[in-house]
Amino acid sequence: MIEKGLDFAPGTAYAYSNMGYPVLGRLIEKITGMSYEDYVKTSILAPLGIFDMHIAKNLLSEKQEREVEYIGNGYTNISCYGTSQSVPWEYGGFSANAMDAHGGWIASARDMLKLLVAVDGFSTKPDILNATTINTMVTPSANNQNYAKGWSVNVYNNWWHTGALDGTAAEQVRTAGGYTWIILLNKRNITSNNFWSDMDNLGWNIISATSTWPAHDLMLSPIVNAGALNFTNLTGNSVTLNWANGNGEKRLVLIKPDISKEIFPLDGTDYTGNADYNLATDMGNNNRVVYNGTGNTVTITGLQTGVKYVCRLIEYNENTATVNNSLYLLGSNPTITFSTGITYTFTGTGNWNSVLNWGSTGLPPATLPQGSAIIANPAGTGECILNVPQTLAKGASLVVNPGKKFKVLGNLTIQ
Repeated sequence: MIEKGLDFAPGTAYAYSNMGYPVLGRLIEKITGMSYEDYVKTSILAPLGIFDMHIAKNLLSEKQEREVEYIGNGYTNISCYGTSQSVPWEYGGFSANAMDAHGGWIASARDMLKLLVAVDGFSTKPDILNATTINTMVTPSANNQNYAKGWSVNVYNNWWHTGALDGTAAEQVRTAGGYTWIILLNKRNITSNNFWSDMDNLGWNIISATSTWPAHDLMLSPIVNAGALNFTNLTGNSVTLNWANGNGEKRLVLIKPDISKEIFPLDGTDYTGNADYNLATDMGNNNRVVYNGTGNTVTITGLQTGVKYVCRLIEYNENTATVNNSLYLLGSNPTITFSTGITYTFTGTGNWNSVLNWGSTGLPPATLPQGSAIIANPAGTGECILNVPQTLAKGASLVVNPGKKFKVLGNLTIQ
């Protein structure tokens, strides 16, 4: 940039350029000592209850939680990673991640809307910018009466902006009449001459066709996630979860096998919780609601032995201000993973390290994990001889059945 210089003196002409934004991003990093993304998330987004915005990654394998998949138009490009490989334009054909401050964010529509109403100049939601700054932001250039500081504007005091990359198209609008909307698409139509006008008309047509609007506020989801999620008392078919509550009135605990695709609750939908996994509400793909309430602990039963599970804790509000619609805090929710224990039973006689002396589970691992158990139950008058090192992790157990013989020749370590 320094070597190239300016094309004209500032304020004398208009040219659309994004370069000021990455420069601003680097200035933020220099001043705060934080990464641009971390600063924006902690100082601007989190106080607004926005948790589903992130700097984009470049590859499908790097897809964020809840992120869509992008549909390109069949074009390819040389990989941005310098491999000389031809890749889909929308996945590795350019570096969205490097764009960061000048268009590299991904977001849900509802989180983008929360950000938009925080700078719209209306009193319906508190603005994070003062009136003078907002006025400066939307005052058009002397060289282009339809463009301000990052906003398209017109004489009617409407503000908007569109944007597109291969595999995505978006529009945000703030009208003088007090309406705001966000449209996010995972495909850009390059064959229709009417694509952008049709997308813009969509919001205006909805407004003109609507005579009454609900009075309740659907932005009143919690803004502080729960924390300190942990588990205790892990067995082969049960576990106790504990946590510190966020600022939601209630919360859901969801559990699923690790191999199952994750499903998220829908705003306005209520889910019944049941601590018995087999009786709990299935939101789809074995995502079960094992808790719905105001507390900070639940003991989950009915789990399968030897299965890896993932639990997620989601805060939500449901009150008269939301007209009893459940509004969930989605994004950056605490999660925890654990595997239910396996019981290994010694049923033969003789040495520990003989696979023939064990049941269908086979030999126990050298370090028995939390929640798992070993039962020494040698056949008849035989004995179980621990002839190899064996460690019991905290929460694991070794049980010798009454009247049975157990001899230790190796090292038995109990953590």
